[in-house]
Amino acid sequence: MKLSTLLGAFPQGRLLTGSADTEIAGVAYDSRKVRRGYLFVAIRGYRADGHAFIPQAIANGAAAVVVDEEHADLVVPSGVALVSAPDGRRALSRLAAAFYHFPARKMRTIGITGTNGKTTVAYLLSAILEAAGYRTGVLSSIEIKVGDVTRTNETRRTTQESLDTQALLAEMAQAGVEYAIIESTSHGLALQRVADCDFDVAVFTNLTRDHFDFHQSREQYLADKAILFESLAEAADKGLPKTSVLNADDETIRVLRDVSPARVIAYGIDNAAEVMAKDLVFAGPSPTFRLHALGREASLGLAVPGRHNVHNALAAAGAALALGVDFDVVVGALARFPGLRGRLQPIDCGQSFAVYVDYAHTPDGLRKVLETARLQAAPRHVVLVFGAAGGRDKEKRPLMGSLGVELSDFCIVTNEDPVEEDPAAIIAQIEAGIVAAGGVRDQSYAVVLDRREAIRIALERARPGDVVLITGKGHERSMSVGTSEVPWDEVEVVREVLREVLQRRTA
Repeated sequence: MKLSTLLGAFPQGRLLTGSADTEIAGVAYDSRKVRRGYLFVAIRGYRADGHAFIPQAIANGAAAVVVDEEHADLVVPSGVALVSAPDGRRALSRLAAAFYHFPARKMRTIGITGTNGKTTVAYLLSAILEAAGYRTGVLSSIEIKVGDVTRTNETRRTTQESLDTQALLAEMAQAGVEYAIIESTSHGLALQRVADCDFDVAVFTNLTRDHFDFHQSREQYLADKAILFESLAEAADKGLPKTSVLNADDETIRVLRDVSPARVIAYGIDNAAEVMAKDLVFAGPSPTFRLHALGREASLGLAVPGRHNVHNALAAAGAALALGVDFDVVVGALARFPGLRGRLQPIDCGQSFAVYVDYAHTPDGLRKVLETARLQAAPRHVVLVFGAAGGRDKEKRPLMGSLGVELSDFCIVTNEDPVEEDPAAIIAQIEAGIVAAGGVRDQSYAVVLDRREAIRIALERARPGDVVLITGKGHERSMSVGTSEVPWDEVEVVREVLREVLQRRTA
């Protein structure tokens, strides 16, 4: 593809030196991935500025380089085209979409944002659409799904960089995917990673505290999530009314309804909405209710536990109905949905107590899974294992500590993705919240730095009818320690330790 073709799709780019007829063989933002004939787009990252790696990109064969306007005076070798752009990240997204021939316009795309529940909603919606006979793709924190083929998301990044997102959408288009479902995080939206996904439906789950280290305030956090709904006004028309699917039980609906240029389908349990769960009851943790949606109603029981999963099911139902799926297909698919790896995933080795692994890593997420555990455990005990990741919002740590000790009968604080922080310091911040809530060490909680040992102690404490809840890692298969990823599969570790505990009890 000629550089002129790419710049035709991105008129904000200004060719400074070199030829517009330069042939572009590929696009990269990582200089190590540049090959001969590539276009290198310099973007600012968390740890480094891509402009510092332009010489390496050119040495690797870059035929053209895109820089921020403040670097427009850069001198490049003869034969290398230099392009300036107001925003490198916006340039990367648009140029990537153009290079891959705008793949999002060849299918219908659904963006899902919110603090918690994005992954579950994505796979609930995928299940509904496939029950209706459509081929789906999913970009999620757990895996990359392209039609019938799935692979683990090894990046630990829910929303991929825009170039990678467009490449994956192109792969989906090639595979005949009709609906692409994209988890759209606040980081991903703020950093233009999904700017050219031409969404048809935008779904909002909820807004609770998370990522304040990045967004600085709740207001900015919401504003960055609102980008998804604002983007519907600019998205390519694919013959379907653009729709925002909003949570009527979350106060943010007032803001998101105002910024959304599209039709709105609201869903809820407590407040009136187009899609509602009425007569909600729990048989243990499993919910049953009457689904009321756009003039239709039916009885529905979910296999996935918890009130929060009722909200997730309603969000998926609203999105599916916006896409024109038949109501009866929606009901049947929701009832059959088996759940996801690392999302209140039961671990059963024949023990007399329940064990769940969950990804909850925010105060609201922790509260919801603990409340769900209580539905099953009453009047027995809930034992919790949890921690907090390094390099993220530190102010949520004591909040999680207080919730942990208040809503469990005994909690164990342990190591969890310390990154480059001192694990003991992270735990001390969690413990401060526990103590403030009245927790007493070795009576209502314990501190065990080694995560495997913490899991073992929790399982050893469990008695018939209890619930052991292990949160924070969920589906992930590694732990971030320093700058390295150390293998750690929480589900498999829990299974191994549980078998060891049961074997000792029967010995």
